[in-house]
Amino acid sequence: MSRTVGPFTDVATARVEGAYEICEGMDTAGRSVQILTLGITSAKDPGRRALLSDTVAWAHATAGPGDAPILQADLTSDQPYVVTLQSPQMHGAERILDRLLELGPPTGPIPLVSTQRSGNAPHHESAASTTGSQPAVPHSMSPFGPNGSTPSHHSSGITRKPKKPPRLNALVAILGVLALLVLGGGSWAAWTYLGPDDTANDAAPTDAETNEESTGGTSALEDSFVPEFKPAVEELHLPAGVFEDDEETKTVAEAGWPFAFRIPADFSCSEEGRIFKCSPPSGGNDVTLSWSVCPDGCPDSVQDELHSQMPYGPLDRFNSTIGFSERHPHDVYRASLSFFVPVDEEVIHIKLVADTAQNTAEEVQKIINDVLTQAHAI
Repeated sequence: MSRTVGPFTDVATARVEGAYEICEGMDTAGRSVQILTLGITSAKDPGRRALLSDTVAWAHATAGPGDAPILQADLTSDQPYVVTLQSPQMHGAERILDRLLELGPPTGPIPLVSTQRSGNAPHHESAASTTGSQPAVPHSMSPFGPNGSTPSHHSSGITRKPKKPPRLNALVAILGVLALLVLGGGSWAAWTYLGPDDTANDAAPTDAETNEESTGGTSALEDSFVPEFKPAVEELHLPAGVFEDDEETKTVAEAGWPFAFRIPADFSCSEEGRIFKCSPPSGGNDVTLSWSVCPDGCPDSVQDELHSQMPYGPLDRFNSTIGFSERHPHDVYRASLSFFVPVDEEVIHIKLVADTAQNTAEEVQKIINDVLTQAHAI
């Protein structure tokens, strides 16, 4: 049965997630809209109302070209609601709902903190009339950072792990060589190894020189280039796990790809035309990875446009070249990773999109971090 919500008519329920309800209806101009509202009982919880208000402000602050505009928000009424335009080409009220579900449980009370919201948090008079002393949700649940900043401008969201120390077997090999030199005529062996025109102080070859020798001078962008996994590079990862040394993995290294990466041992990958599809043993859902040369010299405007074309947006921006988002709706894990790295005289755009079961989220996050690390080591 249809009903009215504010000035919106023909309102009917489309989706319910605990305290939250998404409805579809019509505005006074005859346009289709989506309405996200709290249930009657949940609307009496000041913590959940505050979380909804903060998330609406987050939606305003992070809206991109692929997001439906917020037409109206009444966050102070007995049953608060927010309204977006409904369009199959844009993310509407579901984007706000998905964010709410990421930040806290869909049912039960939401705790409040007594501190006043930071003055740095975005404020939108058009969204709703709010008071400066409105209670706030804890920072761990807030869609904004500790100082009210939006997550779309993180500069420190990437964790760096130092290079790993040499493994034990490498140390054993070195000790064995030293023993051979001492016991088997070390002076002669050392002279033979260095040669009459070499000295022990000669500079070691650079990583670029070593890579060029191992690949025969082939550019990482050429179809004949075969990448190698680089275990001793500094690990970059977004807030999630990484493959441990004792973890069973497989290395994916395909000719024509500028970098190799690891997947769990029970995953499988297939490649066609610079696109990898990797799946868990249960099959069905995929992690899709691709790369292409960024056009027009890859200025910031082009990077912004390519970031905006990724699904599950808008992407949180961790620096000027990396965008990432993840969603957890209905026991599904979805993620988008988009970033740029210079290779030779070009800049390449690397995209990863995951749409898998929630129980594989941890493994997929490890793939995401491995791709990020190895691509930056090209």
